[in-house]
Amino acid sequence: MQRIIASFGLIALMLGAADPASALSPEDLVGTWKMLSTVRQVEGSDKVIENLGEHPKGILIITQDHRFMIIETGDGRKAASTTEEFAALQKSELAYSGLVTFSPDPNNSQGLKMTNKVDIAWNEEWTGTDQTRFLSLDGNRLTIPTPLLKNPISGEMATSTLVFERSK
Repeated sequence: MQRIIASFGLIALMLGAADPASALSPEDLVGTWKMLSTVRQVEGSDKVIENLGEHPKGILIITQDHRFMIIETGDGRKAASTTEEFAALQKSELAYSGLVTFSPDPNNSQGLKMTNKVDIAWNEEWTGTDQTRFLSLDGNRLTIPTPLLKNPISGEMATSTLVFERSK
């Protein structure tokens, strides 16, 4: 009887383990990624809002030594010449960099949890912070949802989802 129970336990353990060949690994993320979209859903709302317009620009770079750099800019930006125009530009961009660590995503056995240890940022509120993101990869498309946090563009509590495509 103990052998049967042990056998079932071993089978359950084997079936519950993620297939290493299909689970996302940090090595899968190394490279340059082009932003396709960035949207947010405000806490308590079903409405999805584009963070940086319909056609945002952005690049995410992840290196083999686990450094990341991201820059995102809004749709339709124009050169600034006044204080007000410069302030508007500040609200239509994000840029930050630092070291990143990866761990299993507790909600997605095929994904990864990424913790960005920000050492430089467009907004000093982020410098020195840890920013958590969750990653999933489908072919060449990388999807990165955030946990609920204060959106740096709108100031609202929201979850954002960024979608990138591997640069060729």
